[in-house]
Amino acid sequence: MWRYAEATLRKTVLGGAGDPERERFFRMCITACLHRGVTQSELRRLPQWWHDAPAVDLAGGPLEVLWSKGVPDILSAQPCAQPCRKLLDPRRPDLYLPLDCGTCPSCLARIQARCPAS
Repeated sequence: MWRYAEATLRKTVLGGAGDPERERFFRMCITACLHRGVTQSELRRLPQWWHDAPAVDLAGGPLEVLWSKGVPDILSAQPCAQPCRKLLDPRRPDLYLPLDCGTCPSCLARIQARCPAS
């Protein structure tokens, strides 16, 4: 399944965009994610507002990093060490969303990356 997801992301979503030598493949609750670094040429073409925008953490940490290459293994990109469970239905304890605990080293690194003054 992961090979199919990776192949689909490479061919259908990324195509020739980015630097294939700098990638990280990971999974979230219901998505497979393939992040690829931009090339210097792509970076130069981005508008100034993109460079000036603050960092935004849209979804929390990954559930599992499946592989990475050419990118640093930074703590903020690692899964939460002790995720909490947010129940979707109190009658179904098996249906939940994992939430970052906010206190383990990887969560603290994400918070620091998002709010450097903290």
